[in-house]
Amino acid sequence: MNQTGDSSNFVQIGDAGHGNTYKMVQRTAVGPSYAQLEIDKDSIQRHPKAKVEKQALRGGIIVAIGLVPGFTASFADLLGILSYFGIPRFSTIVVSLPVGLVLATLSSVILGENFDSLDYWIRSRFLKSNEPKRIGLAKFLEVDDKGDYLIYWYAARCIYPRCNGKIFVEKLPPREQHRDGLAGVCAVAGTAHSYLIDSNLVATPKDLNWSPQDPPSYNPSYRR
Repeated sequence: MNQTGDSSNFVQIGDAGHGNTYKMVQRTAVGPSYAQLEIDKDSIQRHPKAKVEKQALRGGIIVAIGLVPGFTASFADLLGILSYFGIPRFSTIVVSLPVGLVLATLSSVILGENFDSLDYWIRSRFLKSNEPKRIGLAKFLEVDDKGDYLIYWYAARCIYPRCNGKIFVEKLPPREQHRDGLAGVCAVAGTAHSYLIDSNLVATPKDLNWSPQDPPSYNPSYRR
């Protein structure tokens, strides 16, 4: 077997002149250089319209309860009740604000889902049907034709070799705040498979510095 021409692409089999020259194309498998984040179908949550509106109403009541002490103090001051009893207006408002905050916090712990529904309901007032609205790093809210609420996240398959994890969006670590965009982390390999994600939700492998910005106070020997 004689080889002629470009040794990387042509091989001649047999004698020349007999039409026995074949072109052999050498291919090298190369993986993708980026990943496009798309709706993670496993993350889609559907919340019926009636349920969201009912819970949103409860959430609104909880917020109102938290505001009652402050409004009561202000209303009493307008009627002259505080001055009649010699109660300083400023001190009453200062006391009523933390009381309202405590009430709202306790209510949110007990009925936290109602606050989420209230948030979704308020945001949906500014949405058209089937129009996604970003409500987190990669979390989106959408209202379908039936008025039901859809919550979902964007993710992508990790493109590092021999990895089948998913890329999820995180905030950029403290030492990478000078970059534009967000960070991506593999659910399987963690920060060992890091990405830089741009405004179009395109994730590019990037070696990000995940060490804390300042030395931990409990570890004086920590080095940057």
